[in-house]
Amino acid sequence: MNDLLKRNQEARVKEIASELLLLLPGTERALHLNEMASVVYALCDGTRTAGDIQAQLAVELGAAGDEADLSKAVSDCIATLLEQEALLPEPTPAGR
Repeated sequence: MNDLLKRNQEARVKEIASELLLLLPGTERALHLNEMASVVYALCDGTRTAGDIQAQLAVELGAAGDEADLSKAVSDCIATLLEQEALLPEPTPAGR
């Protein structure tokens, strides 16, 4: 996915320790984000693509983990957040 990812600004966010609870607008749904999902969600500020987020987390976590496992975990997390409309895709501007 080459779209920029941004948080749904209508979602209500409650921080619980290092995790988040998202209350999604217009629904009776809530999403509990574990620590890693919370970090991914925070990085989705409308300036990064999924690839950017994966690369940043790989650098931050260093050699502590398997990069392929990290990439899959981040991709799965982003897919779920998009499916639940906690994240919204924006087309990447030309020339980026």
